[in-house]
Amino acid sequence: MSWQFQSLDSWLGPFPPMLDDLVQSFAMQKLNPAVHQSDSSLEAYVADDDEPQYMRWHAVSYVDDGRYLLRTSTPWGIRQYSIGTIRNRRLTHQSGELHDTDIRRLCYALDQRAGKPTWARWNAQRGELILMSELPGRERKFLSSVGTLQENRDGYYPRRWKVYPQFVGSVEEMLAHLGIQIKQM
Repeated sequence: MSWQFQSLDSWLGPFPPMLDDLVQSFAMQKLNPAVHQSDSSLEAYVADDDEPQYMRWHAVSYVDDGRYLLRTSTPWGIRQYSIGTIRNRRLTHQSGELHDTDIRRLCYALDQRAGKPTWARWNAQRGELILMSELPGRERKFLSSVGTLQENRDGYYPRRWKVYPQFVGSVEEMLAHLGIQIKQM
């Protein structure tokens, strides 16, 4: 298929890493001893049952020991992401900032590893898709190319999409690649 000035594949860019590869990279990321402990805005991403991804971020003081995707916000609202180890509700080790990582894709990879997928409501016959979690960049671009985002007067979520009929199969494949659990409407 071809769009106005370039092919869809060209516009979407290179195919991103597989979720399993992201999990492996996450597990092997070098961590350094943490020296700064007073940042109360530090949150850890925890895959939870039946919760949208935006509700899976928890204060470090409420998570079990382990390796986590971490985020913090600067005083002017920019989010920064890293990987860290939490022990006794304190950050003990941390990576550098994850500049070149699609954080949304990494969240889907961590969800898959934990066996706690996010979900979407989908009606293939009507081409209606309802998402409670944001998609990674490439998938968001793809969906905006093969469908239209519907107005939502109730707030940002849920994200309601109307998919053109000829792309129903491609959308189902995209959702499967992200490990998103489909709930029929």
